[in-house]
Amino acid sequence: MALESCALEPAVGRPLVIVARDAARHAWMSRAVTGLTAARPDAIVVEMGLPGTTGAAAAQIFTHGASAASGVAAAEVLTDASVL
Repeated sequence: MALESCALEPAVGRPLVIVARDAARHAWMSRAVTGLTAARPDAIVVEMGLPGTTGAAAAQIFTHGASAASGVAAAEVLTDASVL
């Protein structure tokens, strides 16, 4: 399935949050994130692994890990509220 139908079309009119893990280490994931942020420069990228270049996103969050605690912390930053 193309990124357009999987990610872009469902997010029309809504914020797009892209969650990736180690995108800088995997060429296919880096291309996907770059393509999505090119199409939606207002997107927010949450990198759950090693920080790297993620394209022209409106904002980037680097968690330096993919644990549940890191995911909760990123969600709290995005919602500005405790999710616990």
